[in-house]
Amino acid sequence: MPNRMIERSWVSPITAFSFLVVAATGLLMLLHLRFPAIKGLHQWIGVVFAVTALLHVVLNWRPLIGCLSRRSAVVALGVTLGLCVLTALFAPADRDRPGGDRHRGRYADAAEPSRTSPR
Repeated sequence: MPNRMIERSWVSPITAFSFLVVAATGLLMLLHLRFPAIKGLHQWIGVVFAVTALLHVVLNWRPLIGCLSRRSAVVALGVTLGLCVLTALFAPADRDRPGGDRHRGRYADAAEPSRTSPR
């Protein structure tokens, strides 16, 4: 095996462990269980996950194409896309909850008319 800086033996475990951290912190935030620095941890480990997942796909391109050519993979993709569409259509919007617009940034209110001001 060639001695490369980017190898499957490093990329795959980092991808897996960063996924676990992103999934766990995402669930904690969804359930409104706040801990110090959880949002920052979620965001930065999410970047690590995205980069290593991309490297993982590149390093495993041939096996991935072989797996995706199966009927079960096409069904799984269809189910996943269907769940995404259903979630987008029927999940409550963040603005329906008190404080739900906090994530939009400091200047978000300047772009929209105030809900309390007369029109």
